[in-house]
Amino acid sequence: MFWSLSTVYHGNLFRYLHYLYLDSITSLCPTVPPFTIHRVVRKPLSSNVQLVTTMQSNPYGQPAPEYSLEPFYRPPIAQQAGFPPRRDEQQYHHHRVPGDHSERHPNLVGQPGMPDPAPLRKGHRPRFTFDDDQLLVDLKEKNSLTWKQIADFFPGRSSSSLEVRYCTRLKTKATVWTDEMVQKLRNAMADYENDRWRIISAKVGNGFSPTTCRDKALDLAKSKIQEEEE
Repeated sequence: MFWSLSTVYHGNLFRYLHYLYLDSITSLCPTVPPFTIHRVVRKPLSSNVQLVTTMQSNPYGQPAPEYSLEPFYRPPIAQQAGFPPRRDEQQYHHHRVPGDHSERHPNLVGQPGMPDPAPLRKGHRPRFTFDDDQLLVDLKEKNSLTWKQIADFFPGRSSSSLEVRYCTRLKTKATVWTDEMVQKLRNAMADYENDRWRIISAKVGNGFSPTTCRDKALDLAKSKIQEEEE
């Protein structure tokens, strides 16, 4: 009985002295300072993710950088340059405003004073008819419509294809002939005339010059005219 009580007493005393020793050691040791942050570097990795590098050092002065990923949003170029954001960018960022865009390009098909739309042409690349070309010219030159509005009159055709058709085939170009351009035209016609008779003489055979072939052709033409008059 005495031995067991003595053991418990000495055991508790030893544990108490051990706690006092640890408390004294902790009070004597200085507190560990936190990590020192020098600067933070952010580098975009994609359109919506950026790498954040925290340049810091541990309590012993050794560098210990920390890396993390954060969401990233790049504003439009116009907004970066200082221009105010558009209405759709203010509400939906880089997304388009859902809904109908008829306010920007009103559909004029069936409106008073407007011609009837062209019929739907079937096929992968339907050909333009004479009526289609005439309608395209009238809508552009007489009514002064935009290509988006003109496309409403041609079901199945895009505005870009209509613009290419008009600019390459139908657009009238007012050409001003100067004296220099007229002289170039005359020279080109003379060169063509000489080259034509040279080719003809080569086909006729040796011994017949271009001038001889030309004179003979003129005689034949005169003889034909005289026969028709008789």
